Amino acid sequence: MDIAEVEWLAEVPPSCGHRLLPTVIDQLAWSDPLRIFTAVSATSDVRDGFIDVTYSQIGRAIDRCAWWIKDNLGTSSNFQTITYMGPADLVYAILILSCVKTGYRVSEHSQAM
Repeated sequence: MDIAEVEWLAEVPPSCGHRLLPTVIDQLAWSDPLRIFTAVSATSDVRDGFIDVTYSQIGRAIDRCAWWIKDNLGTSSNFQTITYMGPADLVYAILILSCVKTGYRVSEHSQAM
């Protein structure tokens, strides 16, 4: 591999690869709160357009879900499993990242069609 192909490595922060995804989202929510995390369909019909979700909004949603888990289930020290039955949508992503913050793991059970 030519050194010119990896020059960008000098610009990579030393913390890269050593942080959990919720930490990265928290840092981006603080440093660039209006940055778009994702866009979700405004209705079930994609022709109705999309709504942008910022890092600030997703960070708050993850924190609120983590607080709910902690208040109702406590924290897990041995990666207990929470089962999620529902669509693999933004709520699922929020739950997964909230579980990381509280020490749980998520098992998804989708409905057979």
